[in-house]
Amino acid sequence: MVESSAENKDLAAGAFAPTEVERNLILTHLGEDAIADPGYKASVTLGKAESERRASLLSDIEYDFQLALKKGDYYLGNAVINFYVNKLPQQGELFLNSQALAIDGLTINDSAMTGTEAFKNQRIALEAPHVVLGWNTVQMRYFTAFNKNRVGLHSYTDQQDQQQYLYSQFEAFHCFRVFPCFDQPNLKAKMSLTVTCPKSW
Repeated sequence: MVESSAENKDLAAGAFAPTEVERNLILTHLGEDAIADPGYKASVTLGKAESERRASLLSDIEYDFQLALKKGDYYLGNAVINFYVNKLPQQGELFLNSQALAIDGLTINDSAMTGTEAFKNQRIALEAPHVVLGWNTVQMRYFTAFNKNRVGLHSYTDQQDQQQYLYSQFEAFHCFRVFPCFDQPNLKAKMSLTVTCPKSW
């Protein structure tokens, strides 16, 4: 699933393809079946109508996130997301926002999702018959980069002590750059977060 730039000639102009270093890291951490998002570097938005529709479809959201933060440019995550569907969505109506560089092990209610259609343009599609009325569970592992533009999980190196520092900025539409989620203010949720990082952090 993780292709080189040369293998991505059929992608639309401006589509993202992992560098050689990134492809090797993805293979190492996620495996050869990982799905890279060709829209990883695109500027995306969430419209009012689609956010209102999504909010009407689900409730009782619970997130369980694990982050493995390492010094350098990239980090790993694991997500388990539970939610209650009140009404089955039409195609394209229900999705998770995610700016992961690549994901693997994506399951929706124990159904493995392996096609590239499941994750593109920073959206993870949640559609019937995989999504059902009532309780649903989505799980995945993901690999992505620290941000350098002061949103999401931003990384910078202090010029005085040459140490790497991180800070987060999630408002108003930047939480999905770190965690796969339903990123809109009117969809409240319970969240559990476990972080593994260098001792010096």
